[in-house]
Order: sequence, then structure tokens, then C-alpha cells
Amino acid sequence: MKKYYCNKNIIRDDQWKYLVGLVLRDTDTIEFNILSRRYKSFLHSTLSGMFYEVIEKREGKIYQTGEFLRFPFTDGIKQFILHKDYADWRNHFIEDVCFISNGIEVLSTVTHENYIIMLLSEHQRHELNNNGFEFEIEWVS
Repeated sequence: MKKYYCNKNIIRDDQWKYLVGLVLRDTDTIEFNILSRRYKSFLHSTLSGMFYEVIEKREGKIYQTGEFLRFPFTDGIKQFILHKDYADWRNHFIEDVCFISNGIEVLSTVTHENYIIMLLSEHQRHELNNNGFEFEIEWVS
């Protein structure tokens, strides 16, 4: 059975890239919480031409601070994410990146708390923990 587990310690950039690599293949949607109302100018300059939706609420979202952005997982958004280190998401115009597969969050972040929440089996959790991660806390939202 899979459950959500939280790693609440600061992770290195190579660890972040590793976790992202685990979920990329099955990701079909990306969501970001909106930190600053100036996000529109950021999107215009950085993600120009990419389709997105502004969502007010989604039942079951692991962490939501208000409105959030939803993007289909295209090559453009993939490259945008892969070129960011974990620390780059903290206090950014958009933050708290969330990877979704078939409507289910598989990796979510709460960047101001340094939380990374993943949907994992016990085996996956133990393997990650044996490789330097600390997914010790069962996450219940």
C-alpha cells in the first residue's frame, strides 16, 4: 500500500534532481502555488506561450495557499523545472511545485518549510532512506 511520506530536512540539489527524475516519466500535470500577484509578468517573460489555468481550489490538494497554477506537462515546462535547483522554488513568484499523474499527486513541496511529500510504498521509502533521504513522517492532509 502506498502512503504519503514527508522529508522535512533540507536536501541537496542532486537529491532534488533524483526525486524529480523518479516521477517525470508518469507526470502529466504540474501545479504551483502563487506566492506573488506579479506572477503574470514572470510567466510572460519566462513561460511565454505556455497554456496554464488559474485554479481557486482543488479537493485533496496536499498544500494550497490560495489560487494556484496548473500546467499540462509539456517539454517546455519539463525543461523549466529541470533547470531549477530546489532552493530556486523558495519565495519565488510561483512556488511549491507539485507533480501529478492521472489526477494523483506523486511529489509535492512546501518550500518555505523545506517539506517534500511523496507517495511511496514502504519498499520505496526504505530505499530512499537508505540512500540519504529522511522520509520518516507519514503525511496526512
